This record gives sequence, C-alpha cells and structure tokens, in this order.
Amino acid sequence: MITLLRDSKDKVDEAAASVLGQIGLEAEIAIPELVTAFRNAKFGDESFSEALTKIGDKGIIALIQLLKDPDSGIRARAASALGRSGIAPKIVVSPLTEVLLDRDDTVCIRAAQSLRNIGESAKKAIPNLIEALRTRASCNRSASDALASIGKDTVLSLARILLQNSDSDVRLNSALALRRIGKDAKAAIPALIKVLKGQDRALAFYAVETLRLIGSDAKEAIPNLQLLLQSQDHEIQLLAAIALAEIGADADIVVPNVPKLIAAPWDIPRYNATQALIKRVRP
Repeated sequence: MITLLRDSKDKVDEAAASVLGQIGLEAEIAIPELVTAFRNAKFGDESFSEALTKIGDKGIIALIQLLKDPDSGIRARAASALGRSGIAPKIVVSPLTEVLLDRDDTVCIRAAQSLRNIGESAKKAIPNLIEALRTRASCNRSASDALASIGKDTVLSLARILLQNSDSDVRLNSALALRRIGKDAKAAIPALIKVLKGQDRALAFYAVETLRLIGSDAKEAIPNLQLLLQSQDHEIQLLAAIALAEIGADADIVVPNVPKLIAAPWDIPRYNATQALIKRVRP
C-alpha cells in the first residue's frame, strides 16, 4: 500500500490511502508517505487526510505540522482537513486557533471554516475569531459563521461589535452571527434594541429577525418593534409584525395590522405573517 501511494494513475494512490485508513493504527509506518501524497495532491487530498486521521493521533499531528508549511496552499488545505468530521477537537482547536492569525487570508478562512464545523467545542478560539472578524476583511464572514456555530458564549462579544465597530461590514457580519445563534442570543437584546433605533436598514432587518427567534424573552423590545409598524419600509413593517406575534405582544398591537400584512406583495413572508398572526389571535 505504501508503494502504491506513489502511483497517481487512475487514482491508485487514493485507493491505497483508503485501505491504509481502514487498517488504522497499525498503518502508522505509512504516515510519512501519506503526508508526501497529501502535499503533492492537487485534487483529492481528502483521501490522504482522511487516512491520516483514521490512523490516530500521530496522523493528526502530522497534519497539524503541515499548518507551518512554507507553502500557503498546503497550510490552507491542512487547515481544511483538520475540520473534517471524525477529528478530536481537543487536539486540533489550539493549532487552528493559532492559524487564524496566519498572514495568508485563505489560511485564515479555512481555519475559521474548520472551527465552525467543530462548533461549541471550539470555545478556546473565540478571542482569535473576534480578532479575525474585526480586522480581516476577507475572513470576517467565515469568522462570523464560526462564532455563530460556537453559540451563546460569543453573544456579548458580538453585541459589543454590533454597537461599537466603525466598519459596516463587520457590524453586519456580527448581526448575521447573532441571528444564527437565535434564541440563545438573549444577552444581546439591549444591543438589538439600540440597532432598531438606528438608520441602518440591513442591521435593523437582522435585529428584528433575531428578536423574533429569541421569542418571549425579548418582550422588552416590544415598544421599539411597535414603532416599526409605522415604517415606510413595508418589508421591515412586515418583519416587525411577525416578531411581535412570535414574542407575544398583546392582540391589540398585532390584530390591527392583519389586513395590510395579508395584502403584502411577497408570497412567502405573507404566508409566514399570516400564520404567526393567526397563532397570536386565535382563542
């Protein structure tokens, strides 16, 4: 099998890697050749990285070492490989966290994507992900996705960025992350209410959506959402009405808006609004 790793014709090397992965721990002797095959692969490197991870910790450590390779393309591919399913987070979170600071943007993006795949177990990466969100324009969306995947432990940091950062794109990605966190974003309610009072339509859109997902715990936002019912922006108006219904606003706030919402020109939002309002007013 080790010999066949050198034969890339008709994907023989990938087939050999698959067999070595099935052998597992007893295939440790193949690690150097698998690393070489991974480095040389332009396509299909998943076969080699998967084999390395199935061999065990030594194979994973070999992939981690590739995060320091002089070639940024190899560093990026290694960062991706370490985020695939089946790899123990306790081994890979720290090296992926460090690589978020890599000078190459693609490496930062791939590391953030892998940390997103790991999810809640990647809490250790939060400070570096916040830094990437704030300072790496090409990586901030990936960092935002990773923070959302980690969940509620990121909410306060995202709320601070939402209110304090001067970059509109960074604020928007923070708002997107909070929306993805949804009902667990309760700690961000004060920040979301402040956003509703601002002039940024996109931020207001995601703030309303997040408050809707938080549900009944967001009742303090009802007065500000009620003001949006008078907006000239019909889509924001519609979203605010749905949010009020989901949060549990009194029927005398929600019911008067039923006719104009049912007449809204968007089929799917109209359906969603109708269902939300019916739930609220039905005896």
